[in-house]
Amino acid sequence: MKSIKPMLNVAAIFLLAFLLVSCSAMGLPSFNAAKGKIKNGVYTGKIGIQPSLGTFSVKVPQANNDYEFTYMQMKEQFEQTSTYVSFGPAAFDLSIFRVIVGVKPPVPFAVFKQKTVPMIAAYIGQAYGQPIQKIYETDTTFKGYPALYAVYTQSLPNNRSTLTHGIYYVAYGKYVVVLWTMGDSNSGSGRAINDSNRNQIINRTWQPEVEFVNSFRLNN
Repeated sequence: MKSIKPMLNVAAIFLLAFLLVSCSAMGLPSFNAAKGKIKNGVYTGKIGIQPSLGTFSVKVPQANNDYEFTYMQMKEQFEQTSTYVSFGPAAFDLSIFRVIVGVKPPVPFAVFKQKTVPMIAAYIGQAYGQPIQKIYETDTTFKGYPALYAVYTQSLPNNRSTLTHGIYYVAYGKYVVVLWTMGDSNSGSGRAINDSNRNQIINRTWQPEVEFVNSFRLNN
């Protein structure tokens, strides 16, 4: 999928990723078919399919729980200059941890935030079929790079569950990096996110998110 304008590249990857998510079914993952590699609990993958764009790595969130890891879904999508990978849901933990890495559009990060971030939020609403509500947003830094952190909530139909999305958008040198944690109020394995502990996502103190985000590395 190609974007109409350069600044829409990451949003286009989100849309394609959501199509994969919405069509998925629970089952054993096909790790042997993965283009990236998991070793010692760390996933390493290429950035895009063009040569010489480098690689990135991130901790697999379920790597320390053998049972959850066995049933963890993993998805990858590679475009010319960008990559999407997600981990989850698993057996009882319904959380999903996502990474998008792409070559930064030739526009200021302020323009990216203004134009693309609302579009991404709209895609989240479309993907899960329910409106999304932004409850927190702040400018911040990530490993010394300018970033935006936003938190959204989303109630699924028939009171099935409430989703909480904590998303970093990072101008990481020549790349844009999106680190996205999605908590589910019905998650097991001690990872439910609901009204009683949602502030941990807002305050960026929820340990699974902290470990996932802090583990991210560019290896180029």
